[in-house]
Amino acid sequence: MVSSLPFRTLATRVRRALGRTRRTALEWAAGARLLVQGANGGGRSLVVVGDSHAVLLVEGVMPSRRVVHVDSSTTLVYLGPRLMHSVARDDLPAWSRRLIRAWSRSPLARGGRTVVVLLGEIDLRCHLAKPGRSDPAALQDLVDAFLVRVRSLLPVLGADGHVLVCGPNPPSSVYESDEAFPVVGDVDERVAILDRFCATLVDRIDAAGDGRLRFLDVRPLLAGPDGQLRSDLTFDGCHVNAAGAARLRDRLASLDAD
Repeated sequence: MVSSLPFRTLATRVRRALGRTRRTALEWAAGARLLVQGANGGGRSLVVVGDSHAVLLVEGVMPSRRVVHVDSSTTLVYLGPRLMHSVARDDLPAWSRRLIRAWSRSPLARGGRTVVVLLGEIDLRCHLAKPGRSDPAALQDLVDAFLVRVRSLLPVLGADGHVLVCGPNPPSSVYESDEAFPVVGDVDERVAILDRFCATLVDRIDAAGDGRLRFLDVRPLLAGPDGQLRSDLTFDGCHVNAAGAARLRDRLASLDAD
């Protein structure tokens, strides 16, 4: 069937589609270059994949690019506001997998490769307190589906590769209003859900029986005695500030010693 669109309208749409394809290709190429630059010949090379909480590696400054070269051994792959649930359902974005594959094949990444996955805070804040979402069976289904996705990175990383799953940031009773991500449940309820969520992650990772898949519980680094995100470690009640970022970076830097 011949399109009924005016030729000028059709041409404009084609031109815009080609422009988006070109921007995607350029972004992928630039990201691959940064990942290769981020790989180093000594020590363990890290690629941190996550949502806005990956700002912990850039001290609270939101990245302007999808891929940010943080230092000689660490590169950030920013996925945008993505949920653990959506990754469990739909997988990591294809472009991020291509970047990780390019990085893992770099001859410079010889000291061991670790992909650090930072997701789940949006799930905790906006979804898991809904009826039925934090039941033991529902949490196990979510975690199992998510771990299938991230474990599939291990063959790409090689025998000395690791995937480190970070637990979500602790919840807070202080959030900036955001209509796109409304808070569900009170803070005590979310603290309790986070406890069950992390316990489920530990249980399912242990059950996987693969030492290359590990869990990092960030609560000892960021939470106060009440289980909430410490006010001195956040700038908005949700994301870590420079002090919180430093604590997390120091923990990541100690991976070689573990």
